[in-house]
Amino acid sequence: MKMPFNRALDAFSAEYSKKTGNVLHSLVEGNVNHEISYYAYMDSVTSIEELPDIIISSDINSFYHKPFQENFLSKEYFVNLAASPMNSDFESIGFGDLRGQFTMISGNLLVLITIDELMEVNSRPESWGNVLKKEFRNKVIMRGQNGFFCNGVLLPFYQLYGTEGIEKLASSVYAGLHPSKMVKMIDSKKDDVPPMYIMPYFFAMKIKDKSRVTITIPSEGAIVSPVQMLVKKTATERVKEITDFLCGKKFGEISAKAFFPTTNPEVKNKLEDVDSIYWVGWDFLLNNDIGTLKKEIAEVFNKKFMLSGGVV
Repeated sequence: MKMPFNRALDAFSAEYSKKTGNVLHSLVEGNVNHEISYYAYMDSVTSIEELPDIIISSDINSFYHKPFQENFLSKEYFVNLAASPMNSDFESIGFGDLRGQFTMISGNLLVLITIDELMEVNSRPESWGNVLKKEFRNKVIMRGQNGFFCNGVLLPFYQLYGTEGIEKLASSVYAGLHPSKMVKMIDSKKDDVPPMYIMPYFFAMKIKDKSRVTITIPSEGAIVSPVQMLVKKTATERVKEITDFLCGKKFGEISAKAFFPTTNPEVKNKLEDVDSIYWVGWDFLLNNDIGTLKKEIAEVFNKKFMLSGGVV
């Protein structure tokens, strides 16, 4: 999504500057680049003046942590600009923030890929819970690097299967990789690679020879890792042209084309092969200390991952 987003933003920025005479200051980074450094820093920010007028982020990150909740969200500094009702694909799972703080833009859908020739007969998982079976020990790749693993996977697995489920998932995981490397591993057609991959739907569509693999939408649904925007109330009018673009149909179509389904109700998402999606929900996010919970889950996961022979 980074490249199509960059192109769309660059084109908009040029037109915006030409039309208004103002320069749009922005920074676009891959989420993983600042997963540890930037989001850890956000836990220490206490002044609204330190934040830009618009922040777009992905995953269940530090904007859901207790410090940010207490310092900013509880004080209602932000405004929800998403359409209501939003796109039916997301309206049906209660994706909208009822508190009116987050503007939910789209979702990164996580699915399960299996290399058919490397799977034992009749062993293909039908649910996320099946991934936890002993027979799949060290046979799964998920997003991760240097001891960090994707919260977009870990939190839903914890919600569904508890601490025991996190330990079993850690036993199943062979290594953590960026999804682009997963695609290269699958396309290498080697027979000594793991047979199962938890990856974004976008990257699954990048696999060259799809006849060798099965893209499974587990019975619980493709897991939604959220893409959200925070817009300061005090800046609403000043940045209206920008937020209208980010929430609008044109950008929604760009997002949907990249297999990031949009919340814009005017856009038809490319979800013909996705029959259901799974969202952890606002009750879970608001009734748990997400930052502390993530640390506890990571500790359990990493300890079991190392004991089970996972590759760092």
